[in-house]
Amino acid sequence: MKERLVWLASLVAAFAVPAYSQGTFQNLDFEAAHDLPAPGNIVATSNALPGWSAFSGTNQLSSILYYGDAGGALVSVGLESSNAALAGNFSVVLGGGAISQLGLIPTGTESLLFEAVLSPYFGMSVSLGGCYLSCSAIYNGVNVYGQKYTAYAADISGLAGQTKSLAFAGTGFLDDIQFSSQPSPEPPAPSLIFVAGGILVSLRVRRRRPARAGSN
Repeated sequence: MKERLVWLASLVAAFAVPAYSQGTFQNLDFEAAHDLPAPGNIVATSNALPGWSAFSGTNQLSSILYYGDAGGALVSVGLESSNAALAGNFSVVLGGGAISQLGLIPTGTESLLFEAVLSPYFGMSVSLGGCYLSCSAIYNGVNVYGQKYTAYAADISGLAGQTKSLAFAGTGFLDDIQFSSQPSPEPPAPSLIFVAGGILVSLRVRRRRPARAGSN
C-alpha cells in the first residue's frame, strides 16, 4: 500500500504541469466559447467549440446544446458549464457523438493527456490520425465543486511533429486536453476502459444540478 501511494504521488506531481504546447491545435480546454445563449438553448458549434468540429454519426453538427445548469435530454454533443465543468468554465459532454480537430502535434510531444468522466455503461474512444489510442487512467481527482474525474494518458511519441486529426467519440464529460513532453506512465495495473468503434446511446434525462452562486 505504501509503495502504491508513493507511486501515485510521484505520478500526480509529474503530470500536474501546464500543457506542453498546443501546436496548431486550439481550444483544447474548451474555454474559448463565446456569444452563448441562455442555458438550455442551441448555440452554433463555431461559438461553443471554436476550432472543433462536432458530429452525430457521420453528420456534422452546425449547432449543439448549451446545457449550463438547465439540464435537459442528453444530445450527441453539448457544452456544459458552471459547477458541472471538470476544469475552468466549460467542458464538453458527449452523448454518443464526437468532436474532432486537425492540427500539428508539437515536436517533442510524448503523451496525450486529458480529463474525463465516463458513463458506467458506455466507453469513449480516442483517435489520432485515424488510429485508436490505448488510454490508461493515471489518477483520480476532484475539482473545486466536488465533481470527480479521472485523468488519462496515451503514448503518442511516434506522432510528434506530424499533422493529424484528433477525435473523441462516445459518452461522457471531457476537458483539459494536453500534449505533454512527459512520457506516458505505465501504472502497475492499467485501466484501459476506452473502446473503439461506434457507440449507440438512447436519450435520457440528465439530472438537474444546483446552480453555483454568481454563475451566468
